[in-house]
Amino acid sequence: MASSTSSVFEPAVELGMLWKAEDVPLLEKIREEFSEEMDELTEVQLRNFVHGYKKEGIEKIIERIRSKIEHQKEISHKTFLNNEFVELPLIAQANPVCIFGQDKQGHPILYCRLSKANFQMCKSFPELLKIYFLRTLEHLEGIKVEASKQIGYDIWRHTTVIDAHNLGILEIKSIYTTLNELAQMANYKYPECAHKIIVINADWKFRFIKALFDYLIEETTAKKVQVLGTDFYKDLIKEINENEIPSDFGGKASEEWQNGGIILLNTNYSHTQI
Repeated sequence: MASSTSSVFEPAVELGMLWKAEDVPLLEKIREEFSEEMDELTEVQLRNFVHGYKKEGIEKIIERIRSKIEHQKEISHKTFLNNEFVELPLIAQANPVCIFGQDKQGHPILYCRLSKANFQMCKSFPELLKIYFLRTLEHLEGIKVEASKQIGYDIWRHTTVIDAHNLGILEIKSIYTTLNELAQMANYKYPECAHKIIVINADWKFRFIKALFDYLIEETTAKKVQVLGTDFYKDLIKEINENEIPSDFGGKASEEWQNGGIILLNTNYSHTQI
């Protein structure tokens, strides 16, 4: 644990969600069910599944964990991010996202500039979009593991900031089939990962788009969505320090936004690109 890192952040919500006595029987059944396969899961991932599906019972938790382990084997999880993603500049231009900084509690932040997305290009390269999305989720998991080590307790959620300026329902519908596949991947393979989802520059049209997204994502995730208009900044800095917000979003970070980049100021991580 890096004490200099832990002092940067406020206590995270995860500190109020530590293992409880009621979780012990669940954990014992999970370890009995998966035995040697338990080393396929990090502590962060285990918490995601238990907290995400506890209300649905142990059978659902075991079903989802088994699916996760199979998924990790399919993508060769341990070496997946070591593979060069040569198409990154292309797809990152079509769908500008960046993992940039951490919020006040230490959660990594995924910024999405949907306002700058090229939806026709996204529609033309759905498989690249899926790889891009999957690599982003895998990097976020890896960052949480490293942040947990350096802060001193488990961080298993991330914050997402989405710029919806001039976003129209026709653009979203044009890639809706792919979005549905990505949402299912996030729901079942990377559950209970959202700390907050903050949508900025939303106008009156966004309520129709939000209805589509609410249908795609799980109910618990939908409840974490905060929709802000053009005067978003005063609310954004309640969650994120200004020096952790890229200038593209009105912040005062010294580092510049990079499409497809990974820019962390307070957590050591071995990758700089998605």
